[in-house]
Amino acid sequence: MQNEEFVELVKSSISENGLNKIPGDDLIKIYKQAKSIEASSNIPDDELTKVINTLLEEINKRGLSPDSKLQDNNFKIIDSNEDSSFKQNEAIRMSKWIYIIAIPIIVMSIVLIINKSFYSEVPKEPTLDLLGYYNKYKDFYGDIPLEDVAKDAFTRGEYYKMYPNFEAWVKDTGIASVIQEDKDRRSPSLSDKFKEFKIPFPFRFDEESIDGYLFRFDRLTRTVEFRRSLGDNKYQWEPKPYYRNLQHVRDHRARIYRDRQIRAIENQTSAIEEQREAMDETNKIRHNSHDDYMRQSKERQLQDNVEDIKNILEAERRDRRSREMNR
Repeated sequence: MQNEEFVELVKSSISENGLNKIPGDDLIKIYKQAKSIEASSNIPDDELTKVINTLLEEINKRGLSPDSKLQDNNFKIIDSNEDSSFKQNEAIRMSKWIYIIAIPIIVMSIVLIINKSFYSEVPKEPTLDLLGYYNKYKDFYGDIPLEDVAKDAFTRGEYYKMYPNFEAWVKDTGIASVIQEDKDRRSPSLSDKFKEFKIPFPFRFDEESIDGYLFRFDRLTRTVEFRRSLGDNKYQWEPKPYYRNLQHVRDHRARIYRDRQIRAIENQTSAIEEQREAMDETNKIRHNSHDDYMRQSKERQLQDNVEDIKNILEAERRDRRSREMNR
């Protein structure tokens, strides 16, 4: 049945002039397969003979010689069949050995897992109050890790005489969990790691000098930082969490400057009023002269100027409050 389908396929290729598209090696294989079918058939087939002749003409046209390679290919087919049967037998034998070895290993693994689940070691309660020991001598140790405190206690208490090493003493006293909790607490958070990473992406910081001080906004952590001088051309950036952004810094510094101006004007006004009261007392004794009139005129002019400034500042304050309420 397969031979008939093969012959029909070759016929259709010849009728459609599809032999030109078949590579030379494949064409030789088709020719040899057709010859093999013809040799194995007891009944002569004229159509198959025509197909074989057409294939041979195409092979000769391309300058190929199929006969010289026929015997080699037959040997290759036989060898490949023998190799495939040998590989199949080897695969069957290997699979048997794999089953023989793998099944005991799987059984032992299951037993170990069940053993571990039923007889898992319960975490030991600490027999040494390491945290209490640290709090008792906190002034001496300062802010050092509990692991260093434990090492010092291991040496001072001469526990090294009873244990082979520090790790064995930690395991026996059950303080490993306390030390690990202290390590986890001291490990830097994700935001701290971002801050230590100076250049995570371009244009991270937006710097601006505001009222004589240098501020910057960190676009990554969304925080405002202030540059503090440490002397000897050394600086340190300090976070200012109460500022939302640089605009907030500008508004705050402007408000401080306006408040200072208002206080200065109020102090000046108070001094002028005290001076005027003193002059009024003096004028009660003096005669109403032209000089007194000019002096009083200047005082009134100064007072009017002060009132105008106060009104302007009060209007600015009202306008600022209105803008802040509208945000």
